[in-house]
Amino acid sequence: MRAILLVSFLSLTASAAERPLTVSLAAGPVANPQHLIDGKGPPTILEWRPGGTRPVLLLDYGRDVEGTAEVAVSEQSGNPTLHLAYSESRLYADVFGDNGGQGPYAAEDVADRRSEDIPVHGRGVARPPMPQGAARFQLITLSAPGRVALDSISIAPSNFQPAQAGGSFSCSDELLTRLWAAGAYTAQLTMLPAGPLVLDGAKRDRSLWSGDLVVAIPTIAVSFGAEGMPYLRHSLDQLFAGQNEAGALPGVQSASGKHSGVYSATYSLMTVIAAADYVRLSGDLDFARSIVERMRRALAFHMAQTDADGLFVTTQPSPDYTSDKNTGGWDWNPYDGALVGAATAYNATYRRALLAGAEIEAWLGDSQEAAAYLAKADGVREAVNRRLYGSERHLYFVTDEDHRTVAQDANVQAILAGIPDRDRTRNILAALRERLWTAAGVRPFADNSARAPVMSPYVTAEETAARFLAGDGEAAVALFRRLWGRMVEPGPSYTGALWEKVAPDGGVNAFTGGDPQGNNSLAHVWSTGPTWQLTRFVAGIQPVELGYRVWRVAPQTSGLTWAKASVPTSYGPIEVEWRRKETGLSLRIDVPAGTRGTIEIPGREAVPIDTPGRHEMMLR
Repeated sequence: MRAILLVSFLSLTASAAERPLTVSLAAGPVANPQHLIDGKGPPTILEWRPGGTRPVLLLDYGRDVEGTAEVAVSEQSGNPTLHLAYSESRLYADVFGDNGGQGPYAAEDVADRRSEDIPVHGRGVARPPMPQGAARFQLITLSAPGRVALDSISIAPSNFQPAQAGGSFSCSDELLTRLWAAGAYTAQLTMLPAGPLVLDGAKRDRSLWSGDLVVAIPTIAVSFGAEGMPYLRHSLDQLFAGQNEAGALPGVQSASGKHSGVYSATYSLMTVIAAADYVRLSGDLDFARSIVERMRRALAFHMAQTDADGLFVTTQPSPDYTSDKNTGGWDWNPYDGALVGAATAYNATYRRALLAGAEIEAWLGDSQEAAAYLAKADGVREAVNRRLYGSERHLYFVTDEDHRTVAQDANVQAILAGIPDRDRTRNILAALRERLWTAAGVRPFADNSARAPVMSPYVTAEETAARFLAGDGEAAVALFRRLWGRMVEPGPSYTGALWEKVAPDGGVNAFTGGDPQGNNSLAHVWSTGPTWQLTRFVAGIQPVELGYRVWRVAPQTSGLTWAKASVPTSYGPIEVEWRRKETGLSLRIDVPAGTRGTIEIPGREAVPIDTPGRHEMMLR
């Protein structure tokens, strides 16, 4: 398995067709199954005689792959039909495939089931009509009696294949190094060249979601740089183009663009947050100019959803999540129901969108509009602190009506929005650790048994970001190991990628609502927060002005002894390596021409860097 892991974590550049690495199961009349792995000896034979046992062969590709199966047939007799089924986890590998045998909810770019029948017509290459979403395991059997000789089987990739190496990260903790690469590979699996677009999951829903894009943008930027930017811009273009007459922006859109909907108020606002982050990382002011009027309309629409104190208020959403009128209280966890009234998490999202709008206006030179948004954002901060904070527990309330539930998202999103001061932030993070942390990760809620007992890498990455921003890097890294660690270790559910949801015991059996067996996506871009955070906070490479023209290197050692990273920018890569030594912190940075920045270590005077090339220093 170690060889499989190394292939998975290091192969981020373009690859040819994927080949299976091992035979996981051969049952019934199957001869020479190893031939499909090493190409040696006679071809693999599957034979099903009338009244006899059906042959079953389960192949393991070592990690999630996606694309179109290609089966080279050298011989057949009778009228056999090949039956292929696909699963991300060995736990759900059967003749129907995972996800209960169903396909993605809304995708039109892949097969609509996780199994398929392929007629065999003599010697040649048999292919299904559509590619499949991500799968590690491929089951092969016959759905009609006959005999088939197979020379080879492979999967031709349908996802983004980078032409060159992009960003990188490694450190003294091998698990964290693997975790960074798994996040980059997850993003690669969810990038669809047709479009190009960034989808939420490689298996399902295979749709463009604004909430997932908020995470995908920094992950793709640090992983693939310029090669990934067209995927990000076009995804945002699609969302802004779908603005409805009232001004709300789509939170979800199918890959084809045929199906879209607002989904919720927060996901409309997240489109604005994602837009600002894209412009900050890419320096693409042409995009900012192209969407600024739509952004203003969206923010004006949502500003009208506030009460007399300026708090953002949501209502019960429409049952149809793709409705253009759906501006209610759904968020990342619709299976838990909507939040109605003034919710802390939703007000944090609203404030972040106002701050994002102010940034875009400032970049485009409109200081008056920027100041107006900042004033609104200050009002939200004041109102949330006055009406939605419980000083006795050192935590924000879920809503103005629910003061009992302890919510991870409400509190960490408030920190990300800059709502609490430093002392309150420290108290909040301590309370969350005491009330919500478990041996396997973090519960999203406590004191409310009605909510689904699953852990969210999406929200937990918001907590790790909040902890890094508060200078609590060691706790952030501890959460990386605790919640994500199992995802990158060998096992039946290892995919080389990062999972959408995690069960309370740390496994993949995280069921919500009416989920079928195996529904959990094990390559989901909203789970890739550790990738960009390891680069930005542990290696310390951070953008200050557009496109890294001005940067900051502010590493948080977080209990590690060394780390190094490279971030691709439009000016060239910024490369940093630091090592802790008895005499201080040894740091090397390679700076591209046209940029400048500072080295910032807590308790030390900032060191300005104004010239390109290599700079080495010992910071005591």
